[in-house]
Amino acid sequence: MFPQDSDIQAFVSAAGVVVPASYSFSGIGVKARREWERATGRTPFIASGNQVQRAFDPPGSAPGSRSFSQSFGGGRILNVPPGIVSCTSVISMGANQVFSVGYRLLPLDAPFKNQPYDTLEFFFPQYGPASSVLVTADWGYWDSIDEDVWYGACRLGASIAAKDILEGIFSSPTLVQIGEDKVQQDSFRDLGESWAAQAARDMAYYTYRNVGL
Repeated sequence: MFPQDSDIQAFVSAAGVVVPASYSFSGIGVKARREWERATGRTPFIASGNQVQRAFDPPGSAPGSRSFSQSFGGGRILNVPPGIVSCTSVISMGANQVFSVGYRLLPLDAPFKNQPYDTLEFFFPQYGPASSVLVTADWGYWDSIDEDVWYGACRLGASIAAKDILEGIFSSPTLVQIGEDKVQQDSFRDLGESWAAQAARDMAYYTYRNVGL
């Protein structure tokens, strides 16, 4: 499971940060998840094996018209973000396309490199209206996440929280008394930037890792 608000709050507290009593971690987990998925191009935090159908325009030229009845295309190479782990169905030109007869997935050595397929190559040029290529596939979803991903997401959430806290104290004194603790509030900046940098490295790695194999 992706880190929740309480997990990120515990992570921040474990770092020795004294969080202002007025600050709430509510929603930080969702923000971190959305940012992770946006940065990596993956949506890995739901059950694996869910074959989802997505619609694409036929590869090739596209006319200026937005009419769904106007035919266009003429190409053979279709990019399929965010990447395919396994494919069960491809419908194009109104017909089911047979694997290794009508199309193939590229790069061919993707599984050996532990990366997803990112291209669908048709053996013949494809034509049709907008959104007429229907691909049913497993798009790289996980049924679990690695430990380093979990902590990377925690760091990402913690960096978001640190930024929120810092923005809220810009106009307040640098040194404040919270209970028996004196807090140097500028420390939020350095610690938040450190967490953000670590999370960025984690996301860069998982942008290219095949999350389905």
